[in-house]
Amino acid sequence: GELTVLGRAIAAIPVQPNVAKFLLVAAAFRCIKPAACIAAFLSIKSPFQQSVTTENEANKDKKTGKDYFNKGFVSDHLTMLQAYVEWRREVQRGNGDDFCEQQGLSPETLDMAYMMVQQFVSFMVDAGYDGPDVSDGDYGEVDPVKKGSDEDALVRAAMCIGFLPNFCILYKGQRSPYWYLSSNDEVSAFRGSANADYQMVGQDGEEWMVFSDAMKMGRHNSIMDSSLVFSPFVLLFSHAL
Repeated sequence: GELTVLGRAIAAIPVQPNVAKFLLVAAAFRCIKPAACIAAFLSIKSPFQQSVTTENEANKDKKTGKDYFNKGFVSDHLTMLQAYVEWRREVQRGNGDDFCEQQGLSPETLDMAYMMVQQFVSFMVDAGYDGPDVSDGDYGEVDPVKKGSDEDALVRAAMCIGFLPNFCILYKGQRSPYWYLSSNDEVSAFRGSANADYQMVGQDGEEWMVFSDAMKMGRHNSIMDSSLVFSPFVLLFSHAL
């Protein structure tokens, strides 16, 4: 059969279909810049490196990498966005390379992400996007997303639509939550995820994780990049689960 209007729009963006759909929905929600940043990392790779250089013993206990940038977002996607925002700030101060070394970030990956963010935003602007976040004309600079803000909620909602049906429901366990797909298969967060040690706050059925990718590791599928959403987000799209 022929592609739908949405299908044609998704096919026009040279990234994975779920990432392209996420971008299109984010544009409709007027939050294209943070979404473009997240999409860039999903299209390349995580900016976080395994090893971090520490100059002395006093810095050994200092938070770095995802631990530093996860400002309570409970989201791998927004943690990567936060790293990008702070890196661009340091680049403008002339400290970009030192910042990357201190925080365990890959400057090559960040440079590629910067170019890709500009491309994604430019594509959307050429297609008619006129949100307030592009009024300054600098498509590579992204403002931080404040935890609990309207923009935070809109970005997560765009993930829910774009990454559908990639949801996990969380149930309380003795030590850590159980993560289950709609198929009742148990999964777990990748050990390098910002959510690997997440402890539930709400009740069973209230907290969900929306994820962009999974990988088979051992007995269970590991969820690579995930973001916490609450049941109302999922109920909006429950007909497709």
